[in-house]
This record gives sequence, structure tokens and C-alpha cells, in this order.
Amino acid sequence: MSGVWPALQRADVIVAAGAGGVGKTTVSAALGLALAREGRRVLVLTVDPARRLADALGHDLGPDPSVVRLPREPELHAAMLDAPASFRRVVQRLPVRDSDRRRLLGSRITKELTGGDAGMQELMAIVELERFCEDDAYDAIVLDTPPALHALELLDGPERIVGLLAGRTVRTVGLASGLAGRFSRLPGPGRALGKLWGADLLSEIATFLDAARPFGEALSGHLDHAQQLLRSERAAFVLVTAPAEVPGATAADLAAELRRRGHPIAGTIVNRHRAPLDAGLDADALGEVADHLSAAGLPSAARLATHLAAVAEHEQAMLTAAALPAPSAHLAERPAQERPEQVLSALASALAG
Repeated sequence: MSGVWPALQRADVIVAAGAGGVGKTTVSAALGLALAREGRRVLVLTVDPARRLADALGHDLGPDPSVVRLPREPELHAAMLDAPASFRRVVQRLPVRDSDRRRLLGSRITKELTGGDAGMQELMAIVELERFCEDDAYDAIVLDTPPALHALELLDGPERIVGLLAGRTVRTVGLASGLAGRFSRLPGPGRALGKLWGADLLSEIATFLDAARPFGEALSGHLDHAQQLLRSERAAFVLVTAPAEVPGATAADLAAELRRRGHPIAGTIVNRHRAPLDAGLDADALGEVADHLSAAGLPSAARLATHLAAVAEHEQAMLTAAALPAPSAHLAERPAQERPEQVLSALASALAG
């Protein structure tokens, strides 16, 4: 059993975070499979629009959870966040006037916000996470986050967008729209200033924000509840990294920031080790193996063992320098020819075995 596994077993929500390119999505899916093997009803939810979770599972995914059945494995559920679809669902669910709902869903500004990088993607991820956590259909949820800086945006972005929908910005833009309309009716410089402000655009934004205000107020409560959840004992953040300098440093920095914000950290998963650490062979042990092979007249095998010893020593030195959160699990790099389900099965066994 890996050192980090007991803390993950106890969590209702596991958030996998780390640098890009370290296999975080595959590890998230393997975590879900390991939990499903223990009889838990698991949902793996990804915020990453690159469809890596679908590739890792070998299964097409949409915004609604679907059953994933891997050969000789228990079933688990998986979903890929779709911000526009999630926003429409949230808008239909919140207790507001139908007229506000129609104005909001029909606005061009809504389409821009839900399809862009303005924080709506992150807000919908948090709201959907809260919804699934309150759903009796699941015992555990594994959240696969975007790369490190965007993972922090997942925590920061929702507050900004809710503030936009429910806060002072509404009154500011409404005032600007009114002034722009007045300027546009004046002759000469006043008309030019009205064009510069863009009275029509500002008016459209103000109309959108006026319709959005009740949604922002309603979403604020959901956001507060979700943030409390992510700081509670029900949650566990796990740093996923690789034995390389940049991912290790990124994971260490991210861990420090998560701690500062009060999020519980279960530990670190070091993925893609090239040395066979899963067999319990560290650099010293591999050096001894090389000596025995050389004495036995097997120079090629001895050279391979010596190379692996050097790799193990280098990887361990980088991880030590990064000062990653303990406890940790170390996952060996999988052969390129393995199928997705074979990779997940092997990683799940390494995590929980």
C-alpha cells in the first residue's frame, strides 16, 4: 500500500493537482478505479477540455456522468465538464423569475462568458462538484484539475465571477451605460465620447448583469458551501508530479499555496518513475545488482543496472530538493505499448496494493 493511500481512502472528494504533462489525468482515473475496487461508487470528473480523461479511459465522455466498464474491473462513472451546458442546467435549477432566466440565457454576453476563460468554466466546475457531492449516487469523487496555475484559478475564478454577477460591477456598468447614452445624444465631442464608450455594448452588458444579479446571489451560497467542503476533512488534495526539476518545483509551490489557503493535503504521487522503485530497488540496491551481474560475467545486464542506479539517484535527488509533501506514492513509467485499461489497472494496483 502506498503511503498516501490511507488518506485518500477516507476522503469523499479527491482533488488531483500539479503541473501539466505529468500524467495527472491518468492518475486521477487510476485513483477512481482503485476506490471502485473497494466497493465505492466513484465519479471521476475532469475540468480539462483537452479530453485526456476520455483517452485515459478509452471511453467517450460528456457533461453527464456515464458508466465506464473496463475489462475485469468494477464500474466507475466519469464526466467531462461542459461550461455552457452546466450553466444552462444551473440557471434552470435556481429559484429565480422566468423572465430573468430567459434574458440571461438569451444574452450574447452569456455565450461569451461560458465559452471563454473569464472564470465561468471554473465556477461551473465548483458548482457541479458541489451538486455531485450532495448526490447520493456517489461515495467518492475524483476531480482532475487543469495544470497548476489553472488549478489555483479553479479556486479563485468562481469568487470573481460571482462578484461580477452579484456585486458592485453591476451598478458600475449600469452607471456607465446611462452616461454613455446621455453623451451619445449630445452634439460634437459628447457624441464622439458616447461612441467611444459604446453605448449599445454597455447597455447590453448592463442588461445582462441586471438579469444575472439574482443568479449571482443564488450562486454565492453554492460557492460558499463548496469552498467550505474543499477545506473540510471530507476533501483531500493530492499533488501529482514527475521526477523532474520543473514539475517537482511546481508541485511544491502549489502545495505551499494550498496550505496557505487551508486546504487539506493528503500527500504526493510521483508518476513516471523510470527506475523500478515499485520493486523496492533504490540506487544503492541497483548498484549492488550491477556488481553481482558484472561478477557473473553479464556485462550488458550490469551496464543496464548501473544506468538504472544512476537514474534512480538522479530522480531521488530532484524529488528531495523539491521538498514535496509527505507521504508519497511512486508510480513506475508504463510501457508505451500498453493499452489504456492496462495502464489504469497497473497504476490502481500500485496506488492501493
